[in-house]
Amino acid sequence: SSGINAEYGELVRINCGSAPSRLPNTSNFSIRGTRSRDVLSRVAFTASRGAACHSDRETPSPVLLRSGVSVEDALSSIRISFGRDSTLHDAEFAVAELTRALGKHEN
Repeated sequence: SSGINAEYGELVRINCGSAPSRLPNTSNFSIRGTRSRDVLSRVAFTASRGAACHSDRETPSPVLLRSGVSVEDALSSIRISFGRDSTLHDAEFAVAELTRALGKHEN
């Protein structure tokens, strides 16, 4: 999430806690002013919308809402997970794809 945060600054919201309280291989973040469904349809990797148990629905995740995430941020939530065989290149590729899908943004 730090690569997306560097590109989009205050438009990025890290959902559900700070880095020490999150799983080390999973990031859930929102990019304000977007819809995760639309963004993820334009990238060449697989990620999920919303929370783990809610990614197939068009409504905001109740898990995210109970965690203090706004309805708008919940609808723009993207969850990316990496496995033991994932590399730094995989993470950089995901950031590049998200940046391409969203277009360059001036902070």
